[in-house]
Amino acid sequence: MWHGREMDARSIALLVGLALGLGCQINSGGVGTGGGSAGVGTETGQGGTTLPPVLTDDGGTTTPGGTTEPPPGTGSDGTTGLDGSSSGSGDTGDPMLPRPDPYGVAVPLTELNDALGAADDDPTLRQDQREIYFASTRLGDEDIFVATRASVDVPFDTPMIVGGNISTFSQETTPELSRDGTLLLFASDRRGNGLEIYYTTRASMASLSWALPQPLPALSSMAHESAATPQHDQATLLFCSDRMPTDGGADIWRAAFDPGTVMVSDLQRVAELASPALDCPGNSNADMTWLSFESGRTGTQGGQDLWVAQRTAEGDGYWPPYNLSELNTAAEDGDPWVSADMQTIYFSSNRTGNYDLYMARQVP
Repeated sequence: MWHGREMDARSIALLVGLALGLGCQINSGGVGTGGGSAGVGTETGQGGTTLPPVLTDDGGTTTPGGTTEPPPGTGSDGTTGLDGSSSGSGDTGDPMLPRPDPYGVAVPLTELNDALGAADDDPTLRQDQREIYFASTRLGDEDIFVATRASVDVPFDTPMIVGGNISTFSQETTPELSRDGTLLLFASDRRGNGLEIYYTTRASMASLSWALPQPLPALSSMAHESAATPQHDQATLLFCSDRMPTDGGADIWRAAFDPGTVMVSDLQRVAELASPALDCPGNSNADMTWLSFESGRTGTQGGQDLWVAQRTAEGDGYWPPYNLSELNTAAEDGDPWVSADMQTIYFSSNRTGNYDLYMARQVP
């Protein structure tokens, strides 16, 4: 979990430079823009900065050029349809879209959680749920660990640190597996440039031998990037970044993704899920209409919470997200990984004082 960090010198310098160059006003309420315009729901930080629209009192948007859009989901005739987007302010989702069955009681994965109180978080699994990767501070700095099991009906074996220059004396965090289990992405600050995305591959999901990790420069910026998560279609990558533009915290970004060549392109902020808080992605279900993520936005039960965003079809914009209230607590709850059928969710929480790994299943 990206637990929130003070800005380093290069992040502060970036914000100051943007303020001087773009006429931004930076205050305790976030970053306001003094010029430029953007299409609703599409913003990019590559090859120039595109500035976001401003929300109007009725939930619509207006750009500095004077163009006004109706509230999310509202047509030009004032009717409400299924093509709207959300301002990400903590709305409770679209009542027209059926919600999946709720999850039952969250159970700690005691066989994986460190008994001495280290932080264990960021779970990611193979689709058969027989192999799990996660981040842990049990050896001092944050490293990536792996554990396997014979079947989903038995506990995991004792976790081991992932070697091969994947875990180093620097910070390694937010590991994310591809659907086929042969690609692992993670964030590391090993180059001294803040958190950057790295990737490594293996011949098959049965192997524990990973290739030497390589940076993914197409996702790098002057900010921090983490939680680069291949989605179920294997053609979409979501990641977390506090690059500009932002509503105040880190936001969820989308990129087109080729897992064979590990090439990414067409980076866009997922504007309808942005909020002034920290927003970082989890993964999607099989048909890409249900996305899990963590956020500290308005409507949380405490700090970071588990949230879900739905949409009518792959490629559509997301409806306003809803809080997974049956799993959240007044503590920090985040880092969701959900099975393709949505029946099982893994996540991390510090509800008992330490960050531990948890699992819950749907209750019909």
